[in-house]
This record gives sequence, C-alpha cells and structure tokens, in this order.
Amino acid sequence: MELRKFSLLVATAVALSLASTLEAEDAKAPAESQDMGVGELARQMRERQSKIGQLSPEEQATLQAAHEKAMADPAVRVAMANRDRALQELQITFRKAMVKADPELTSILKRVMIGQRPSPNRTR
Repeated sequence: MELRKFSLLVATAVALSLASTLEAEDAKAPAESQDMGVGELARQMRERQSKIGQLSPEEQATLQAAHEKAMADPAVRVAMANRDRALQELQITFRKAMVKADPELTSILKRVMIGQRPSPNRTR
C-alpha cells in the first residue's frame, strides 16, 4: 500500500514538473490539440504510475529522493503556489460563467461543490 502512495506521489510530481515544458510545447501546437481533456490526463497519469511501479526498488528510491529534494526547492514551491492560485481563479471564473449562462444552476452548483466554498461576492 505504501508503494502505491509513493507511486502516486511521484507520478503527480513528475506531471507537475513536466507541466511547464509541455505548456511551452503546447503553445506551438495547433489549437485543437491543446484541449487534452481530463480523460487523457487521467490515462497518462495511470500509465506513468504503472511505469513507476515497474522500476526496481532502488530506482524508485532514487526517484523518491529526487522528488523530495525538488519539493524543497523554493522555485518549485513558488510554482506550485502559482499553479494553485491559477486553478482557484479558473474554478471561480468558470463557475461565474456557468451561472451567467444559466442562473438556475446556482443551487445545483452549491450541492456539487467540493472543498472550500467561495465567498458570496465571488459567485455574482
């Protein structure tokens, strides 16, 4: 079970560390290929986790040590904080757009929200 947690942690870290590189490459790609979708991202994460599981214990330990060092890097911490803020802003903006498109969605959205609820002045 601990190996699964580690594999998921490493897979997440690898995905995050590759995000800036992939973003730069995606900016050059045609518009239709930029919309990867949640399903494709989930598939890639599962595939990466499977590959990590095939590494030797020594390789996994090396990968884990590098992950821990990277997570301690101030630049990585700043980038992750920026990512978190951007994701939160995206969620707020998307919610506002949905409510604008159909104001009756407000009660539905309140029922399906997960985590911290935005303040009332943010949803209007």
